[in-house]
Parts: sequence; C-alpha cells; structure tokens
Amino acid sequence: MPVAVLFERYHIIDRLFDLFTNDAKTLAVIPVVVPFNASGIGVGATVIYNEPLGSADRLIAVALVRENRDRSISVSFGRRLASLNGRALSLSGSYSADHDQRFYGFGAGTKDTDERLIRVDGVDASASFQLIAPARVPEYSAGVGVAFRRRRIGVGSGDRAPGLARNDVVAVPPGFGRTLDYPEFTIESAYDSRDSVGRTTKGVVATLESSVTHDLNGGSTGGVRVEGSFSTFFPLLPLYRVLYLSVGAAGTIPVGEDTNVPLHQMVSLGGSSTLRGYPSDRFLGRMGWWATAEWRYRFYEYEDSTIGLSAVWFGDVGQVSNDADGFADGLPWSVGFALRAEQNLINLGRAQIAYSPEGFRFSVGVGEVF
Repeated sequence: MPVAVLFERYHIIDRLFDLFTNDAKTLAVIPVVVPFNASGIGVGATVIYNEPLGSADRLIAVALVRENRDRSISVSFGRRLASLNGRALSLSGSYSADHDQRFYGFGAGTKDTDERLIRVDGVDASASFQLIAPARVPEYSAGVGVAFRRRRIGVGSGDRAPGLARNDVVAVPPGFGRTLDYPEFTIESAYDSRDSVGRTTKGVVATLESSVTHDLNGGSTGGVRVEGSFSTFFPLLPLYRVLYLSVGAAGTIPVGEDTNVPLHQMVSLGGSSTLRGYPSDRFLGRMGWWATAEWRYRFYEYEDSTIGLSAVWFGDVGQVSNDADGFADGLPWSVGFALRAEQNLINLGRAQIAYSPEGFRFSVGVGEVF
C-alpha cells in the first residue's frame, strides 16, 4: 500500500500533530531522537511558540543530549515591529559542548583516514536588526548584526578515532588549547521572491553576507568572511512536484599580520545541508563552493492547516581549498532521499539518508532555511 494512502487512512499525522500541539495551536513541543550517530543516541526536544503557529513572530528553543555527554541548547526570538514598518528584531543564544567533533585538517586533499577528534565548547549570543522595511519593499531585505562568541578547542575523546595532539601529522586548528572570545559584526542582504517560505513551489532567493571578527585574548585569530548564494524553485507537472536548485560560494581572509582565520569562520561542507553523505565539517578551507539539486513531491497535508510532508530525492556537490590551485583535487559528491515536514511559513525539519564515496550517512535537519 502506498505510504500516502497509509497516512491518509489511519490519520497518522493528524494524531501526531494533535499530540504535539496545544488546543489553540500556538505551542508545539516536538521530541527529537537521533538514533544514528557516532556520538551515540541523541534525545531532546524542539519548542515553538507563536500565534498563530507558524507565523513570522516566534520563539524557538532546541535542546539535545547524546550518550557521550555531548549537549547543545539554543533559543531564538524574532519579532516584527509594527512601529518600524514591520522591520524585524532577532535575538538568539546558544551553548554547546562536543567531545568528539571530527577534524580532518584543512584543504581539498584531506582523506577519511585523517580523521581526528577535537573537543569544541562554544557560547554564542547575537542580535540582528532588519534595515529595509518589508511592508514597503517585500522582496528585498538587508540587516546588520552583532555577536559575541566564545570558543575553546582541545583534545577530543572517543572510540572511533584518536584525539588530535599538537605533534600530530594533522595540523591543529588556530586557537587550539585556548579559550578565545570573539566580538563579531555582520551585514547581510537578500532578494526573496518565493511564493511560500516553508512550502515553496516557485521563486528565487539570492543572499550576500559578510562578517568580521578578531579574538580579544591575543590568540592571533581573526578574519573577514564573505558568502553568497543563489537558489531557485521550478514547479513541475504533475501537481505538487518542485525542482529546487541552489549554488553558493564563500571565502575568508585573515585580519592583521601573523593572524589565522578561526575555525568557526572557515568554509565548512558536510552535515545536514551540504554534501549530506559526509559528516559535519568533513571539508574545511579558507574558500569553497557547493551546489544542490532536489526533486520534491508533496504527498500529505494535515487537513487545511498548510502543514504537510514532502518526499525528496537530492544530489550534492562541493569543494573547499586554502588556495585556488587546490580546487583541482577531486570533486566530493553525495546523493540521497529525505522526508520533509513543512508549513507555509517555516520548514519544520527533515530526516535524510545520503550516500557518498565514504559510505551512507543519516542526518536530521531542524529549523533550516530550505
């Protein structure tokens, strides 16, 4: 029996939706279980509050704990200000501790046998403000942001690979063994003509973002990062089929003499949104590019709520390097299948499995843009 028929006959999503939301449909508490991860099973929850549920003004909290004591918690709040023609103010904060983050070194020539483990502890607090009023110019946006970030990178621990040490053949990342504090300033702009944010069928999105940072602790780390992306959506026949194409590129340069770009500003590929057949941060470099193609098919909708499920076939390619010559060293790729939970104003999340030359990988994405 087709999956869509099963969902419709037994009202599976209807029952789950009623279970995880309040009667007024202003609050959703969604359990998160990540069963396939080298750090062990992860459990947590996502809490979304707004009125009505799915509107642009929202409070989102996400917490996750794994078997090896990895943990992360984040809270974000966004509000449109009617007195300023709908300009949005956003605040966010997060804390994370990763005891066994993968690290393969920098550049395009890294191999899976280079895998080492590092421990990364991070604290982030940020605020951003929208400069262009969406009430007057709905398809264009621009904003500025400030942030404080604290990072400590040290020797990791785990069973699948050795911890990174200073005398290793894999060079340690800048700031290794120190706790460094980073103020950050960001400016961003975007053009967005999508017909829906969470369940897009047509339109384009173009973004450009730049940021600058430098540590306050004499760690000689700091950089300027510029990133741009372009995405487009094409409706296909029969109904509810969509082709999604996206391409992006980013680059970083150090700030000051004898200064290195910090790890969190490096271009990173791998994980739940780029090169999904590879682990997070599988490829790191000072410059890089990536591209994705997806074929989406919406097969279920919860009554008239605009909340539904889509099946996705996808393919990813991308590459990083520390210099222009490094881009000639092969082309990583991955293909796979995903299941998306969507609402008109937000992508609720997705579960996906992907294959690359380094094997299969399962991942979950929550609160991602596309």
